[in-house]
Amino acid sequence: MRELLADMLRQMEWADAIVWRAVLTNAPASEDPKVRELLYHIAAVQHAYLAIWKREPIALPEPDDQADVLALRDWARSVYEPGIALIAGADDATLASPFEAPWGAEIAKALGRQPAAASMAESVAQMTSHSAYHRGQINTRLRTHGANPPLVDFIAWVWTGKPAPEW
Repeated sequence: MRELLADMLRQMEWADAIVWRAVLTNAPASEDPKVRELLYHIAAVQHAYLAIWKREPIALPEPDDQADVLALRDWARSVYEPGIALIAGADDATLASPFEAPWGAEIAKALGRQPAAASMAESVAQMTSHSAYHRGQINTRLRTHGANPPLVDFIAWVWTGKPAPEW
């Protein structure tokens, strides 16, 4: 399971890099406030999950703290290497350990009950699928700006030989 989880993170970086390139090569998209909001949200969630996995405080910049979209991209990129290394090196007990999100009270309110326990391994699946969901939203915005959204499915990454991301 550890290798599959690490692969999910590797594919996430590959897909994020492709979407970032698509945004940066489409001037209207790179200036679209909704696209920037989504790019920030993806990176913020990924950074928050990494902090939780490392049992560190979550420290996120404000959305407008990045000087420009390239600074936002550079901050976004800083999560992948440590996240992949942490998961690839985790033992079974660590992957089975509880994932305790500080936003649990908000989830309980939305669900109308306390959420069931989730493991660190399950949180990897959540983070990568959550990122994929928002990449899809960005791809929809790219289409409205005249671009052909890139193919970033997990299976496409596998079929192409699991390539490294091209930032």
